[in-house]
Amino acid sequence: MNATKPSSVACSAARSVLLSAALVFASAAQATNPVPIAGKIVLDSGATIAFSAPAAAVDSNNNIHIVATGSAPGQLDSCKDHDCNIYYTLVSSTGKVLIRASQLNQSAAGTHGHPQIAVMTNNKAVVTWGGSGETLRYAVIDPSKQGTLNGNVLQPAAFEWTETVVGNDNGEKHALALDKKNIAYVVRHHGTNSTGTLDFLKFDPSTSQILHGQAPVPDTLDRELSMPSIALDSKGNVHVLYGASDIDGDAPAGYLMLDGNGNKLISTTQLFNSVPNQHPHVQKQHLFVSVGANDIVNVVYGDKRNTPDAVNWCNVCASGGTSVFVRLNPSKVPHDGSPANIATLRMGPEVEVPGFWYGRAFLGGDNLIHLIAGLGKTGSMAHLAFSPSAGGLALQPAVHTGSTLNGVDFGPKFVAGAKDMVVWAESVPDGTTLRLVMAPVKSFY
Repeated sequence: MNATKPSSVACSAARSVLLSAALVFASAAQATNPVPIAGKIVLDSGATIAFSAPAAAVDSNNNIHIVATGSAPGQLDSCKDHDCNIYYTLVSSTGKVLIRASQLNQSAAGTHGHPQIAVMTNNKAVVTWGGSGETLRYAVIDPSKQGTLNGNVLQPAAFEWTETVVGNDNGEKHALALDKKNIAYVVRHHGTNSTGTLDFLKFDPSTSQILHGQAPVPDTLDRELSMPSIALDSKGNVHVLYGASDIDGDAPAGYLMLDGNGNKLISTTQLFNSVPNQHPHVQKQHLFVSVGANDIVNVVYGDKRNTPDAVNWCNVCASGGTSVFVRLNPSKVPHDGSPANIATLRMGPEVEVPGFWYGRAFLGGDNLIHLIAGLGKTGSMAHLAFSPSAGGLALQPAVHTGSTLNGVDFGPKFVAGAKDMVVWAESVPDGTTLRLVMAPVKSFY
């Protein structure tokens, strides 16, 4: 297929930096004095809704738009085995609830999966969702039409677009980005099988006009458990990171560059692994891509190396996993639709950090890439940050207590970054529901 793997020679230790400083994570789970999370704010107690899978975005007023799945308390598996609804809430940067959690889907509750959210230049929120076996749909919320922002439920006038189908086929997890003209770009796992093509979709949220109907990106095969990530550059090109089953059945992290109409500029290229053929597959949910100055691409992903077990999809990864940060310069390789030479594409060595469990990365308001991870299933969170400009570790690892992450679930795979804040779903003390909480990024370091 139209993909490439690095050779065993290319996968030399010289191309990867295993941070000795990050080895603090290996012993962090046994730390006797971890740091509590300061300034944590409960946005919704979870008394009537058990929240999961939040996503967040910030507008020009520094208000935070949040979307999450929700179900009845006691149903804590994020819509995997039961039906749920999609909820939107708006909060200020200080945690004041401006619009309380309100249902967006008008269709029946379903396995709606992982909703996504982005904010337009006019501060309207675009929300997309569609779970297993569902077509993709979206809604647009205009808080300026809400009236007084005093914590009421979402008013009908604030719906610029109610639930509207934009996909033409079913699928699974997806990623959403908006360009400077507020055009929406989506990549999505096709179908309901464990592997399926990676689909591309482009539409105008202001009019619901489909600009590029949902269609497979040729020669791609995505791992359903690995949520894709998407970012746009200054020229309107689309950069994608996904679990590339088209490269290998273990689904290593694959990088793909498309033009604004979904045509391949750089075909699927496997990102570097320091140990060839040893746990090359990515941790599900743990994929992040952003574009910085001079269209340099920043990537964070996690793979299964340093996990206690050696089976394909890790079930007992108590404190294992390796998180990886790398910068890519697409201008250094041809844009002819072929795979890139990874040695030419990559800017410097990859930075590897052992000891993470389902980390989630996001670009903060301080222009650092923050990575928040769990320590096994202990409920504690750990944090570090990478520097997109310098290409290395910017903030040393630190461990925190005071949050039981998603209760029965796998750590912080539902952490969302929103500029200077972090949003996540956590268990209440008795474990009966999941509440929605927020804390400043700075409280993690």
